[in-house]
Amino acid sequence: MIIEIILLNLIIAIYLGETKLKYIMGLLIWLAIGFVAGAVAKGITPQKEDPGWISSIIVGISGSILGGFLAGVIGIRRMIGHGIFGDLIVAIVGAVLFLYIYHKYLSKKFKLPI
Repeated sequence: MIIEIILLNLIIAIYLGETKLKYIMGLLIWLAIGFVAGAVAKGITPQKEDPGWISSIIVGISGSILGGFLAGVIGIRRMIGHGIFGDLIVAIVGAVLFLYIYHKYLSKKFKLPI
């Protein structure tokens, strides 16, 4: 989803000889969506979460990857669309699922500050 957009922007910028501004803007948008998705997911889940912005970005980006994969496998990616709003919805759902999996199965094995 967002990773494909960033990689596509990089390939286009390299192939067409454009500046790296387009790639940098895609990366900044990816980080912003990750931050918003991570912050919203931390607010939705009932567990006690650390309030750091870096951990919000990590949770959001992980959720974006997980949500994008699952949305593609299930087939709802076409229904949601490929805009920023659709990416944000998929990232939030994926981040909530990521936090659930982490707290249910991995929090005792890995003491991560998220």
